[in-house]
Amino acid sequence: MTKGQAIRALTEAVNTSDHNFHKYADQYVLFELGSFDDSSGCFELYSNPKSIGVCSEFKSVVVSES
Repeated sequence: MTKGQAIRALTEAVNTSDHNFHKYADQYVLFELGSFDDSSGCFELYSNPKSIGVCSEFKSVVVSES
């Protein structure tokens, strides 16, 4: 899964009202742990995981028109 795919999947989950990522968005963080080489099947892990963001940062803001 690419970083973009992970962000899209998380964004969808965090904006689904009955999902735990939506209900408790401040308690979940997305991290990038490393990279994967499709041709060799090897993982290369970072020495320190990289924070992509807290789930609450991916919640869509709904603005009602008055």
